[in-house]
Amino acid sequence: MVKTRNVLLIPLLAICLFACSGTGTRNFSEIVPVIDQSGENKIFVLRETGYVGSAALVNVVLNGKRIGRVGPGEMVVGVSKPGNNVIEANVSGVQGVGVNSPVINFSSKEKSNRFFLIKIEYAVITNELVLVETTKNAWKGMARN
Repeated sequence: MVKTRNVLLIPLLAICLFACSGTGTRNFSEIVPVIDQSGENKIFVLRETGYVGSAALVNVVLNGKRIGRVGPGEMVVGVSKPGNNVIEANVSGVQGVGVNSPVINFSSKEKSNRFFLIKIEYAVITNELVLVETTKNAWKGMARN
């Protein structure tokens, strides 16, 4: 009986452990060289750290395509198209019930990078996702921490 329980417990723990990790990176040194490169319209998205909503992964969608799922403190990089673009943050599954999906429409000029932050703000009944555009220096400062 004990062996059967252990055989079932180990895969369950592994699933729980890996379910909380996103596809983004927490390694700022991986992102730094990409930030200063020119030639593409890159967007950089950072999810702030914090206790509220820490188990939920946030989908980052650029022009209808998911570019990553970020956990607290994780970053993803995508490439926007010249002209009008749409970025969205959302939480899927049971954790996303009642959580808003903020959207930002922005226009990319050739060879210009854009920087965004995702925050989860606590409210009495529900949590609220906030997606904001920020400056390169502010984004770098948040990503370093």
